[in-house]
Amino acid sequence: MPGYADPNPMFQQAMRLVTDVTNAISATVTTSFDHDYSVGLIVRIAVPSEFGMVQLHNKVGTITSVPTSASFVIDIKYVN
Repeated sequence: MPGYADPNPMFQQAMRLVTDVTNAISATVTTSFDHDYSVGLIVRIAVPSEFGMVQLHNKVGTITSVPTSASFVIDIKYVN
């Protein structure tokens, strides 16, 4: 049986559990443990409705700084 190779692979960094997000255009996101993300990485934030701040759900932004090993700042251009 032949294997399957995705002709359009998408890079996916390891997912992390978010414990806190500041309410700002350049929001600081805190994760439950070290994330190993770097400046320039594009991330998508998924927020289930029962956890609040649903305005961020499925928004994409670029990491602009990494102040600690368990936090990063993401630049969200528009949140509706």
